[in-house]
Amino acid sequence: MAFATATLVNLVENKELVLNFLESKGIISEIKSKCNLYMQNSDSDNKTVPLFFALRIEFEEVKKKLIELITNLPLHFLSILNEVIQSIANNYLRDCGCELFIQIQQIHSSFVVINLPQREYTFSIYKEYINTSLSTFSCIISSRKPIEKYILQSTWKCTLCFNSPLIIVQKQKTVHKAPKCQICYKDCTELILNRVSSNFCSARVFETNILKNRKNYPTVSSLEIRLFDDICQDLKIGQEYIVTGIYDVFNKFYNVFSISLV
Repeated sequence: MAFATATLVNLVENKELVLNFLESKGIISEIKSKCNLYMQNSDSDNKTVPLFFALRIEFEEVKKKLIELITNLPLHFLSILNEVIQSIANNYLRDCGCELFIQIQQIHSSFVVINLPQREYTFSIYKEYINTSLSTFSCIISSRKPIEKYILQSTWKCTLCFNSPLIIVQKQKTVHKAPKCQICYKDCTELILNRVSSNFCSARVFETNILKNRKNYPTVSSLEIRLFDDICQDLKIGQEYIVTGIYDVFNKFYNVFSISLV
């Protein structure tokens, strides 16, 4: 019970931190502006338009507790960010007398941390303990795959139940299985016109620091990096980049949040 209470308190505190940050950066005005467009453009056939938010976070300007949340638990931070944005948006829609509401799956947030200290947050697959929090490293592209499309957001509806709610599914390479209706539990049908696609690409890289100190490493291993959406680009083989993101220890790839040429 004590653990659950402490967790709830931390969640409330973290949401307050994120809300204060959004207020300080004027993001709340952006949320309301996008809600106004949502009310203008959303008709009865399309209530699931995606809302995109990209945050630029200056490392030295953010409060210590918030930067610790961002760097230590970046995916948790994104989850809280989406929940706070959803709450602000739906409160604003309700205040405007709008009957529509925004589902959490419609919100697509991303962030980049500016001036993340490289020495403190350096990633390497050669370390005894691999950093799975927010990290950064310099790398050289050894091979790459062409840019592909993936399903950023799909919308589904049951054709048998008139009052069944729309179901939104995020981030699928392909449609593997239709979600079930929450009323009759039959397979839903995708509303193809509401599908939103985005870009995805991957590459194999070598860590620059390892290549520069080759004599200390008898064998050199490459690492897969993956880029999604706006940061997806035509990477150049042999070119050096600085990437920031998180390492997926289960699937053995580095999920890139930002990338820049050296």
